[in-house]
Amino acid sequence: MATNESKTAEFAEDLGKLLSTAQVKAQGWLGQRTQIAKTLEGVRDTASRLLADLGRESQRAVRGRRGRPPGSGTSKRGPGRPKGSGRKRRKMSAAARAKISAAQKARWARQKAGETKKAGRPKGSGRKRRKMSAAARAKISAAQKARWARHKAGETKKVS
Repeated sequence: MATNESKTAEFAEDLGKLLSTAQVKAQGWLGQRTQIAKTLEGVRDTASRLLADLGRESQRAVRGRRGRPPGSGTSKRGPGRPKGSGRKRRKMSAAARAKISAAQKARWARQKAGETKKAGRPKGSGRKRRKMSAAARAKISAAQKARWARHKAGETKKVS
């Protein structure tokens, strides 16, 4: 019986060592797990902060205006420049505006009437088209019919 008890004691001792080793490893893994979780939380927080900053920057860029701020254009005179030196807007006389209006109304009237030709240009002033004689058309037609006949017959040889 002494041997059974010693074997049992040895087994219990080995089992205790094994369990303590397993417990230490498990605690180490749990420690690593918590460390990994903390690291991942830090990465998540950093990423969300960067995304928020990026969102604010994009909104600022969309809302913002490129170039000079409004009202700082070249039309204002700079320091030390006399009062009348800024850019002046050119004005059109009432008679000129009336002429332009009448010309545009005439264009619209011609367009509605179906005219597509420009005013002021004589009817036959364009370049004249050359006309082909009936004999030339017949000759071209006969040559083309002969080409098609050869093609349908299986010939691909060019004849000039």
